[in-house]
Amino acid sequence: MSQRNIDRMLHLLVGTGWSEKVIREVVHEIQQWGAEKVVLEVKRLKAGPGQSRPINEKNSVADDAEALEKAIAILRTVRNISTSALIEVLWKSVKTEWPEAPLEEFREKEGLRRWLTQVEKIIGPSELLHHATLVRNTLIHRAPDGWSIRDDDAK
Repeated sequence: MSQRNIDRMLHLLVGTGWSEKVIREVVHEIQQWGAEKVVLEVKRLKAGPGQSRPINEKNSVADDAEALEKAIAILRTVRNISTSALIEVLWKSVKTEWPEAPLEEFREKEGLRRWLTQVEKIIGPSELLHHATLVRNTLIHRAPDGWSIRDDDAK
């Protein structure tokens, strides 16, 4: 490995803001994993859902909670649709982009908030907001059920 690559890795560690103790623990854990497992985990993280957050962004619980609240508010603007139907459309939207995402089935007893919290853990807060907005826009701009386009020539 070149010195340049080592320096880049060290800069990544500096950017985490971790203490020396935590860095030692992480390095020790990575050594125990071995190179193959580390490479597999890096590939999994690169390819998997929920990686919408930049590497240098701090993981803020407040930001995540704010994103969840915004997603709920966005989805609640959709009228005349059941929560189950809304979830079905959101499920399809997420699965289109993240087909391998292990989304749980929606259980109405547990509620919208709990289900969205699980989805957010898998795809990340910004992706949750993105899909909530897509679903809202799709449902708001669709023709209401039972309405058909009138053919004036059919008179």
